[in-house]
Amino acid sequence: KSSALALQTERVSFQMSTTTNKDGLLDAGEPIRAKMILRTFAFALVPLLVGTGFAEATYHFTWLASYDSKCATLGSYDLHWLYFSAVMLGIVTRVLNLMGAFLKNAAMATDETGAKGNIRANMYLFKDTAGGLVVLEDEGKVGRYNRANRSLHHFTENALPVFLCVPLAGFVFPLATFVLTLLFSVGRIAHQVGYSNKGYGGHGLGFLISTVSTVWIEGLVLIGGLKAAGANV
Repeated sequence: KSSALALQTERVSFQMSTTTNKDGLLDAGEPIRAKMILRTFAFALVPLLVGTGFAEATYHFTWLASYDSKCATLGSYDLHWLYFSAVMLGIVTRVLNLMGAFLKNAAMATDETGAKGNIRANMYLFKDTAGGLVVLEDEGKVGRYNRANRSLHHFTENALPVFLCVPLAGFVFPLATFVLTLLFSVGRIAHQVGYSNKGYGGHGLGFLISTVSTVWIEGLVLIGGLKAAGANV
């Protein structure tokens, strides 16, 4: 990876809500406003609610006395706040990722239907000295290399909640956490292989598996925190 990513200069005709500024660049729609932030938080909470439902089922269908005794130990040290903190950081991670995703359509749209295809792999849009947009090469072996690295970046963008929550969930639910960590790992590998080989869309299954396992682990942490705080869940 010592050499720079191969780039391709491409002039793109933007429509939708984009405008040209004085530098010849194209503005990505409206600025971030309070309404967009609130909408993003709402979208970020939905996966957690789903994961918490799975976690609740895990607690009841695999119940062990050790679950409750460990939660009681956590509660005796007020560590439910630590568990809630990890869940909050998971929400913030999704908010930050979704914020950029909501801006992407306007920034990368080539027609009224929005951004489509491998152009969505671009994390940044550059311009050349003539004002043309510079995007990642998406063809052949260079395109496969670029997309594999985009998948790696996607992993680093979304892995924080997993690294925080695995030890916390694992203390209360060790076996379930191990199984979900395996699923997360399989999902991330499938994401990279699918993205590299097939292009945008080929990563979908891996994305689904890794996302569900992530929010499921977060849900286990939330359940553990609520039980430690004395909630009847």
